[in-house]
Amino acid sequence: MKRNLLFVIAVVFFATVNISVNAQGVFQRIVKPDAVGGSFVATHRDGLVKSTSAGPGLELFLKYKISPKMFITTGAGISTIYDDMLSYKSFKTTLLPTAEIKAGYNLFSVKHFSPFVFAGLQAYRWKSKLPVNVGPYYDGGAFVGGGIEYAINDQWSFNVSGDYRYIFTDDSNPKSKFWVAKSGLTYSLKSASRKKKEEIEYPLGTGDLALDDLFKEDTTGSGSEKDALAKLFEPEKGGSASLQPSGETKTTYSNSEIGQLMAKIQNLKDEMEQRMNQIEELQAKVESNEKAIAEISRNVAGEYAGYSRGSFGVLSAREFKRRYQAALQKFYNRQYKEAIRDFTQLMNSDPDNRLASNCQYWIGESYNALHQYRKAIDAFNAVLRYKASYKFDDALLMSGLCHLKIGDKSTAREEFQQLVSRFPDSEYAPKAMRYLGRL
Repeated sequence: MKRNLLFVIAVVFFATVNISVNAQGVFQRIVKPDAVGGSFVATHRDGLVKSTSAGPGLELFLKYKISPKMFITTGAGISTIYDDMLSYKSFKTTLLPTAEIKAGYNLFSVKHFSPFVFAGLQAYRWKSKLPVNVGPYYDGGAFVGGGIEYAINDQWSFNVSGDYRYIFTDDSNPKSKFWVAKSGLTYSLKSASRKKKEEIEYPLGTGDLALDDLFKEDTTGSGSEKDALAKLFEPEKGGSASLQPSGETKTTYSNSEIGQLMAKIQNLKDEMEQRMNQIEELQAKVESNEKAIAEISRNVAGEYAGYSRGSFGVLSAREFKRRYQAALQKFYNRQYKEAIRDFTQLMNSDPDNRLASNCQYWIGESYNALHQYRKAIDAFNAVLRYKASYKFDDALLMSGLCHLKIGDKSTAREEFQQLVSRFPDSEYAPKAMRYLGRL
């Protein structure tokens, strides 16, 4: 009775730990682990008989990545203990089923190797075969150990580990102690394309606004500049209060500080006007060059028709890349309507190209720049319907921002939560967490 009660307590504890660690998006994390795997297991028990005892077993497990360094695994399987090394002579103990949960920490990474340490809890049902059968009984214990993981490729890894287990529900004196060795394979469920992310973009000019510019904070120490993103949370014109935690007072500025701000605004306006003049000059040069290129193209169109295309009229990879860069440059030049047209034509010419989803993303960015937020949201949602894309996390972040701009905070929260849950290693995950903290 005592053992059964302790076994129930252990199972409840396992479930509590698992839920508490995965408090954010627990249902999604349980249903969709980061990796799955299986291991061969060898179990040795101290003091079982005079000869060495070790038996084979199998284990299946799920792996959840909590952070770049920490992980949790839950596993179940079957183990055996023999009275001699992997040979059944006169004594056999069967542990069926076994269940365990452990938390691990990756110490460091050298090339493809990652050593780790872990600790956890185990519960199992055991039965021994002696001249008469003994059991079954239920036991539980704790264990600590370590191992090393070798990355075979982006999704497959080989791992070996060993641990020492102390069975705290055993009534024998001394209590049972196990030595367990494991080796097996792990398969990552994350898309391999995220690990090989490749983007073809032009660097921004000094006057262009990048996505990360929205997150820059005041570094002068004056405190007179606010995070640009805070504007998304301020009320529309005519509002009476800004979105801020209860009990905080709204910052006021003195006349001198207001004067400094106005001077900065004027300087920015002057600089913007200079940049716009430069852009107009560059646009005139581009138009002139385009006319010259068009004239040359008409002269040689018949002779070289189809030269840059692959079979069945699909653009070659080189031609697709060239047109993608040209369309992207139009976006950076703030020619948003032309960029939408070119990205749409390019995407339709080869929907299976690896940069097709990027075209869809930049269509959304262009609509966002034109303040057509609902069309931008539709474009970002289209990115998420691709099987693989370099722009999944980017699209989730921008979709959330567009929902904020139209006042749909509930959907924006869902987009940010999805970004943090699906792509915890994304460069935009901390930014999404900042939004969630304000909503």
